[in-house]
Amino acid sequence: MTPFTPRIGWREAEFAQQAVERLRRHPGLLSRLTDEVDAGGSQLRQATIWEVQRSRPVLEATLRRTKTQIRLGEWVIPQDTTLLISMQQANAQSFTDAGSFDPDRFVGTNSTPVTWFPFGGGVNRCIGAAFANMEMDVTLRTLAHRSRSGPAIAVLIRRCALRSTDRLAHRQSGSRCSRQDLGS
Repeated sequence: MTPFTPRIGWREAEFAQQAVERLRRHPGLLSRLTDEVDAGGSQLRQATIWEVQRSRPVLEATLRRTKTQIRLGEWVIPQDTTLLISMQQANAQSFTDAGSFDPDRFVGTNSTPVTWFPFGGGVNRCIGAAFANMEMDVTLRTLAHRSRSGPAIAVLIRRCALRSTDRLAHRQSGSRCSRQDLGS
């Protein structure tokens, strides 16, 4: 068997790291995902992708510029003002029990752009969103499939998952997990 070797961009690598961390903390979910992969399904896997993106966003905030003066409660925000919009604040206001990791919140539903926007929205939406989602789907499906036949998750956690303080240095160095990292 050839070990799983991620060959993806830094944002997808960030997703893979966060997904592995979440699956390690929720072994029941990994079992359900593995059963779904074996059955040829994808609904729980897509819900897990959305939940990882919601609970661990790659970008913590986004910038927007006001086109007109806006009244927000007691505040008046002038025209041409740059606003910093927190993704975590939006999550806390839009999702019940936003602090918990629960992919089932997305099972059987479509994401709502007003409450959930990992790839931005409108004219600012990421042009590669569909491709990135496909890469995340392949990565998660491969991890779930390989977890039945070997310790792929444990190996990735031990050898390739980075502490948060090491992430930037890892990205800047351009290093990736290799077959040697995976113990083959």
